[in-house]
Amino acid sequence: MRKKVLPKNIIAKRVAEARRNCKPALTQDALSGKLARLGIQLDRAAIAKIENNLRRVLDYELKALADALGVNVNWLLGDEKKVKDPTSQLRSATRRAKSDVANKLVSMFLHELSRRISRGWRIKVDSEEYEELVRTRFNNRCPYCSRELANRTSVIEHLDGLNRYRTGLHVPGNVLVACRDCNIEKRRDDSLRSLSLAASGWESFLSHDCTRCADTCLTCGYWSRVWGNAVERRERLKENLERIRSFRHEFPDFEDLLPSLTQRLPGLLTKLYSDCQTFAETEIRSLLERFEEGHIVQP
Repeated sequence: MRKKVLPKNIIAKRVAEARRNCKPALTQDALSGKLARLGIQLDRAAIAKIENNLRRVLDYELKALADALGVNVNWLLGDEKKVKDPTSQLRSATRRAKSDVANKLVSMFLHELSRRISRGWRIKVDSEEYEELVRTRFNNRCPYCSRELANRTSVIEHLDGLNRYRTGLHVPGNVLVACRDCNIEKRRDDSLRSLSLAASGWESFLSHDCTRCADTCLTCGYWSRVWGNAVERRERLKENLERIRSFRHEFPDFEDLLPSLTQRLPGLLTKLYSDCQTFAETEIRSLLERFEEGHIVQP
């Protein structure tokens, strides 16, 4: 006789319901991405287990799920009838605003660090020499998908993203020109605290060859649209991965720094990010108190 499996949480059905009721509806992979931006690592498989009552949910995961889905924690627990919680959505928007400020400060720090580190380098990232080198090396094509940039919207691209997880710099060897589509798609890997497919965000992005991810992986879906043939897709991704690695080898000043940066910067940037949010909250509270002292606030 098969042993009965006991449910491991009480929010399974409502997580799935809230996910489907989002506008547009969220896939489990998309929900995983939203949670990652809130600092919670739950991959698609973990969310599937939660929705099938096969995984326990920690208290901080419950709160993050409610925020990501725009619902009330109590509703997830089965106490309320209304799915959408405007107050929760407002709190989420407020947190995003504070996160934007903190992320901007992290980016400013990385840009200033880039200027100081590369001050004595022979090639400058904003020089015509570097621009020509990038153009020639990749034949005016996107380094990720190899599509011609002349026929697509192009953007400045950092192989290692300028955020507290990827700790990238604006220096020769890390700056390329890519198509906007690849730039947008790569952000999913760049925004993850930890990576499972590769050591860096750009390598992870080019490692989604549809053989190691779930069927619902959005990045694998993107590459399937770029190259419909599975064999060609794997070959092209591998070729572009090696081409970018070869390009980076041409900048030994940058490559020599990478191990130290990768080891030291994440902790420093995480503290900077946290301190910025704390400072913002403290200053906002102080300014509001000063404002209220000078004005009659109606009850």
